[in-house]
Amino acid sequence: MPPRSPRHLHLGEAVKAIREDRGLTQTQVGKRMEVPATFVSDIERGIRNPSLSTLLTLSEALKIKLSEITARAGL
Repeated sequence: MPPRSPRHLHLGEAVKAIREDRGLTQTQVGKRMEVPATFVSDIERGIRNPSLSTLLTLSEALKIKLSEITARAGL
């Protein structure tokens, strides 16, 4: 499935890079968020359109401010 939009793709790429910088797997992030690893994968591939609530939960799981994620994504 292709990304929803270039913005979704950039966000996903930023999330993946941050996750990898922290040495975390999608499974570990998913557990912190209380979602399946496939949910995290869908965000990283730009397929999912995460809500603000989901993005805040994701930022908490990655231990980073949401503004830093969006800045890294160029949003």
